[in-house]
Amino acid sequence: MEALGVKRNAMIGLISGVAFAVAVYLFFVVFAPGTTQNTPYYLALWFTLATATAGSVAVVLTVWSAITLARDLE
Repeated sequence: MEALGVKRNAMIGLISGVAFAVAVYLFFVVFAPGTTQNTPYYLALWFTLATATAGSVAVVLTVWSAITLARDLE
């Protein structure tokens, strides 16, 4: 686990997921005219987008680390 940098990859994924979700929220909800849904609906969508992005980024980075480590061992 340490050789793959899972902790580091999870932190990078979390930061990028939250940043991406905030950017999407600001662009499509705050600055967009005519948003009429309730705030809890948007917060649920924000949370879903943040966690999905964070998980995807963490998995991609961990797989990349595994590929790099496997190539170095050959």
